[in-house]
Amino acid sequence: MRTWMIIVLVAIAAASCSKKGDYKEIITSHKWQYDEASMRDSMRNKPLSEMEKNLMDATMARMKGASLEFKPDGELVIKLKDGTETIGGWKISGDGKELFMATTKMQSDGNPILEFTSDRIILASTKQRGMIFPKILVPYDPNATNTTPPQPAAQDTVQ
Repeated sequence: MRTWMIIVLVAIAAASCSKKGDYKEIITSHKWQYDEASMRDSMRNKPLSEMEKNLMDATMARMKGASLEFKPDGELVIKLKDGTETIGGWKISGDGKELFMATTKMQSDGNPILEFTSDRIILASTKQRGMIFPKILVPYDPNATNTTPPQPAAQDTVQ
């Protein structure tokens, strides 16, 4: 019985370590981009103030066509469509539950991880931390038309 308990504990420890390692392998395997259509769709029925809606619109306009490259050494390179680059850093929390991203212009609290696969990364919105909408990342495709036109405020905002 004692042997089984030790085996289970070792397996749990190994699984938690490999999760963080798997995340690093996935996130560094290619460049990423925001999935604007999915992000807007996820906010369809959420109550947003006019200021929050404007923030989301501005973020989507700025990140349209941008790539996010997570390098194995912890460097984050955000390249906008116009060629402008912002350098920062990234890391995954010790428990594998949050992704931290920061640039020289901002510091970031952890972004809670909801989904993490080689095809999609979903980071939860946390209004108390200033993230009013989830970040949904998909593999970068420079030819993608990964956007939906902004909808009228009445459709994006629940009154």
